[in-house]
Amino acid sequence: MHGHNFGYILIILGTISIVSKAVKITNFQVPEWFEIRDEDSPDNKLEMDCAYEIEPNEKGIVLQWFFNGTLIYQWLPEERKPPHTFTNMKHFIDTNATQPDGSQRRFPLVLLKPTKNMTGEYTCQVGSYKTDDKRVQHLQMITPETDLKLSVVELDTEPDMVSIECIVKNIYPLPSLKIMPEPEKFTSKSRYDNVTGLYSTTTYSTVRTNQTNFICYLSINGTGYHRSTNNSANDSDSLSDTSSGNMVSIVQLTLLPLFYIMGICVFH
Repeated sequence: MHGHNFGYILIILGTISIVSKAVKITNFQVPEWFEIRDEDSPDNKLEMDCAYEIEPNEKGIVLQWFFNGTLIYQWLPEERKPPHTFTNMKHFIDTNATQPDGSQRRFPLVLLKPTKNMTGEYTCQVGSYKTDDKRVQHLQMITPETDLKLSVVELDTEPDMVSIECIVKNIYPLPSLKIMPEPEKFTSKSRYDNVTGLYSTTTYSTVRTNQTNFICYLSINGTGYHRSTNNSANDSDSLSDTSSGNMVSIVQLTLLPLFYIMGICVFH
């Protein structure tokens, strides 16, 4: 009997604790990944949002953003002073972006001209004299590739032998390249440019097959970033922009050469 009563007491105490929470983060928005099209462009801007609620007349409010556990941005609203920025990221933070709005307030972190080395863990923390609340999200910065090409060459020396090579140039971080249909044996090699901080990767194989249509599929682990191209058209139009998360149908890519042949028959 006493055990049951003790359980009820714990439930009641937990309920009181939840109800009496003085501050609460209500909306936390940090993307899993961000694509940097042009580091020097004024349009290159990333906004991360942290909306919170506080009890009326709550005192000692402290609003903070951390990068990889290090404080980079802090605001004490009661001091009626501008926010403070810290570390080498302070030159990238827009301190004019904080927008209080009635009982629900926002404490966004806006990065101006973010760079690829800003990949890491971002934390928003809201605190008061009574309690605090925080949210954490890992963000991967991505510099998109300048080129993605797939070449398939039939070898004259041996029948039914083809050489397949997929190349991606100038991308960050190091991507994963996959050729489909996937050869049983393939080799991948990567090169890192110390000046630009970008990677170039090649995946290649020589196989015996009657298959002539292949697809090169590029992805970045832990993100929804992926691209694909096939060997029927290796110009810029063949790149499949799937940054919104919708993967291009492999069947459609495989049928492209057939549609091309049909088009020739119709117009000639």
